[in-house]
Amino acid sequence: MNWNHLLGLTAFAVITTTAISCMGNDAPKTDHEQDMEASAMTSNDGKAFLSLELAMYNLKGQVKHLTTSKMWTDKEGNPLKDAGYGMKEDTLDYSADGKLLKYKVRLDDPKVKHFARRNALGQMVHYKSDYESLQGTNYNEWEVQSDEYFAYDELGRLVHISWDSFDTGGKIGISYNENGDEIFRTYDNDSAEEASYWIEYSDTKKDAHGNWIERKGIRRGPAYNEKTEDFEVTVSYFTETREIEYY
Repeated sequence: MNWNHLLGLTAFAVITTTAISCMGNDAPKTDHEQDMEASAMTSNDGKAFLSLELAMYNLKGQVKHLTTSKMWTDKEGNPLKDAGYGMKEDTLDYSADGKLLKYKVRLDDPKVKHFARRNALGQMVHYKSDYESLQGTNYNEWEVQSDEYFAYDELGRLVHISWDSFDTGGKIGISYNENGDEIFRTYDNDSAEEASYWIEYSDTKKDAHGNWIERKGIRRGPAYNEKTEDFEVTVSYFTETREIEYY
């Protein structure tokens, strides 16, 4: 399984128009949860998030549609041949009041069975999808994980994601700088066939709302060298871009 496709990570969410089991939404909020909800609605630069679902991905403004693409490059940023140029990774749709309507292409197909569990704040903490329901669809198995779990910081942004599927599992850690920009990710894979790795982001370009629309990434991690019969740290480069439409 190629976990590079998870990079956009901009997302592990649900379509509100499909049948989803949402547990915990009606539980009374504690004082701590109320304080957390209030703090989660304001980003580091003081600009309010419209909703917790927008805060989840650190999105400011009245976002309507977002698509993330990735391109593998050389060290200077030149596209590599046959390296996924323009490869779409994530698609998100939001309502005018910040409700998440669509996550990736897979969840607008009624054949794919899925459900989500949310905490008292309405944040998704567990997402599950059914591999068997992929039969007869155009989705690759990497597009649908069996179980995914999410944790957030005090601003409501994703900081931890873990997955558990039929053949592998692992954890993703996400770090932000003082300006609120994502700068580092760690991928810790449980499978012996999938080496763990880490990613650094830099050279971030933003739009007028303060949302990033382009950033450079460096992927570092061990890979097996058949000649030396040992693992060696490899380095690869990519550029991610986002197209964002606002209301």
